[in-house]
Amino acid sequence: MTEKAKAFANLRHWKNDSLEIELPYEIKGRGSLHNFTFEKFKDSSANYIYLQNIKQKIASSELVLVSKKGYSFQRNLKGEIYINDSLININLKIPHYKNGVVKKWTNYQFNGKYIIKVHK
Repeated sequence: MTEKAKAFANLRHWKNDSLEIELPYEIKGRGSLHNFTFEKFKDSSANYIYLQNIKQKIASSELVLVSKKGYSFQRNLKGEIYINDSLININLKIPHYKNGVVKKWTNYQFNGKYIIKVHK
């Protein structure tokens, strides 16, 4: 199974004057556990980043990362997000825990540059 981010990020106002950045991606694979087939499939999903305000550099301590399909939620991140005109550059690291302790950090799978699409 592969997950590939789209070339854009959607930016919109969210609750309590916060902002949401949606990172849509496409999922492609083969096989179905429910039907026991090896047919190709395509699906889409998104990750969401929530923050209080827009500025050129946003520290990881100022945001929350949420996965739509897995409903997972990350606050303890490392890195930054840079916003410049119509581009957003995401550079984050995700913690991996063992017995409640961070054992290692890995690059966020959708790090990169995206064109910002603003929605009202």
